[in-house]
Amino acid sequence: MKYLFTFVFLTFFISSFAQSLPSNQQVIADVKKYHGKLSTAQLNGDWQLVKEAGYTFANTAKHPVAAVTLKDASGTQTKIQGLAIYVRVSARDAWRFSRYFVYENSREVVGAKMPTNEEMVSIVEKALAEKANLVFNNCSWICWVYAIRVPEKVNYQQQSATEMSFEVEIEYEERLSGMTERSKQIVEFFCRKINNQWQMNYSMRRQITPVSKQTVSQDILENTPGICDKPFAELYGSQGPSFASSKSNSKVGGRLKSLLKVN
Repeated sequence: MKYLFTFVFLTFFISSFAQSLPSNQQVIADVKKYHGKLSTAQLNGDWQLVKEAGYTFANTAKHPVAAVTLKDASGTQTKIQGLAIYVRVSARDAWRFSRYFVYENSREVVGAKMPTNEEMVSIVEKALAEKANLVFNNCSWICWVYAIRVPEKVNYQQQSATEMSFEVEIEYEERLSGMTERSKQIVEFFCRKINNQWQMNYSMRRQITPVSKQTVSQDILENTPGICDKPFAELYGSQGPSFASSKSNSKVGGRLKSLLKVN
């Protein structure tokens, strides 16, 4: 009986030891060695045990790790978020480090120079002039852009030396059925640096705020060009749209109101 108890105890001890998760210090060391270019690494959150298909036990263990890279040639560093991943073949095996998986959308450059408001507006203006359909998929219905504004607290991130994103507010007029609607919308622009120039790669439209609506006759609407149909500069500015076929022009609210019903 004594020997049986000793055997059970030793088996339990060995099994427990084999299943014990790596220490915090070991995880950080493994992640730094795997990545090769990290200045600091810090554990976030808790362990997540995963039982993958075909296993009767948790064969994968993951732990969130935040890190900062070493400075590059330009003197900038990048913050990253990822998972330290460990695996084992059997329930009694020790955990073996597999890899450090980095979330690509978590990258944020530290110490990079943020573009000025004027530079960000210029990037958006160029995008609307050259790739309006990538900003507004209904660009033929956007008949005027009043303004492009950078918020006071701009949501700006630089993911790498050649990738960044920022948000602006675009105020525009959209033609609908029997009317036009003036709105303000927050749009996030994702940019890449090409030939040392920032260019829009793609955009995402977010919060929209309606401003006003105007009734417009259908014959005018059908002949109203959108920003895809004419040079952007001709449909951009605080003055608002005008129509040669409208019977009268009147200023309302400090801007030209020329979208009127034609009898």
